[in-house]
Amino acid sequence: MSLNNGSSAVTRRRFLGAGLTGAAGIAAGCGSFKSGGAEGQDTSAKTYVNTVNGPLACEDMGFTLPHEHIIVDWNGGDGKSMERYDPGEVFTIMYPYLREIRLLGTQTFVDCTPPYLGRDVMVLRRLSIATGLNIITNTGFYERTKAPAFAMTASEEELADMFVKEIQGGIGDTGIYPGFIKIGVSNEGPMTDHDRRLVAAACRAHIETGLTINSHTFQGTSALEEIDIIEREKVDPSKFVYVHAGFDPDVNYNIQAAERGVWIEFDSIRADTRDKHVERILTMLDKGFEDQLLISQDRGWYTVGAEKGGGINAYSYLQNVFLPYLLEKGIDEKLIYKLTVTNPARALALKKVP
Repeated sequence: MSLNNGSSAVTRRRFLGAGLTGAAGIAAGCGSFKSGGAEGQDTSAKTYVNTVNGPLACEDMGFTLPHEHIIVDWNGGDGKSMERYDPGEVFTIMYPYLREIRLLGTQTFVDCTPPYLGRDVMVLRRLSIATGLNIITNTGFYERTKAPAFAMTASEEELADMFVKEIQGGIGDTGIYPGFIKIGVSNEGPMTDHDRRLVAAACRAHIETGLTINSHTFQGTSALEEIDIIEREKVDPSKFVYVHAGFDPDVNYNIQAAERGVWIEFDSIRADTRDKHVERILTMLDKGFEDQLLISQDRGWYTVGAEKGGGINAYSYLQNVFLPYLLEKGIDEKLIYKLTVTNPARALALKKVP
């Protein structure tokens, strides 16, 4: 871990004025990656991610927000989300928020809304083209209270086949491919049999396709059980993201999970959680886990069924406030670059087929 002493802490004004607006000065470039991407790009590149506009070399991901949302439909399990909103209205309402962070230097935006929770990849593509953001979508299912009924009774094999079909064949007839597998386990109580099937299915889909698994997980005990499953299924732990790792009040679960090699994602960073997240990040850095940390906000979003999408939370807090605050706390720019550029690219990277 690289830390500045108090006398050399960088102020918010210096941070915002450095190089490009906001975090863009830190975020510019991703030169340590020699990566692969879309047709017509450098064929010597070795890793890439799938975006809604096609493959992208990891070295071109730049500053990345690894866990945000554009649309959410809490009643999406019935499969009728698209009947309940106007895609044009979603575009009009969400465009300014996405354009704002693009101007601040964000280059890649990971949309974590899974199927049957409001995922609309055509809206994402339109917003990507209009704003200049690389947007990454997913396949998978959310936790059981919001999952479609058929997912509750499907076997591991059937669930895995659903994921693989989208990963290999694209999402419907859109020509858009998922960039990761998004699942969720129960928010309360111990993991259920459905949770275990879902995690095992994601593992099988990962083994067949290489996509990283991001799992919505509130409880540390559930995270450790998920890791038991991925170890049993012979999944490389570096292809599993413990999402919402800051929700459990016991940091020891974060430490235990990191010791087993998975990504630890602190993704609910906002004004009222600032100090808690700084403490968590510093603890994990002190334990030597800087290469396994991801940070984001879990903000947005257009809520289907609410007038004009309801109250939208901007995506700009991390760049405008939180990262300058980290600098004031003594975390240097090199380390912030790792947390916001290097680590997200490593977490989502797919290897180019030789």
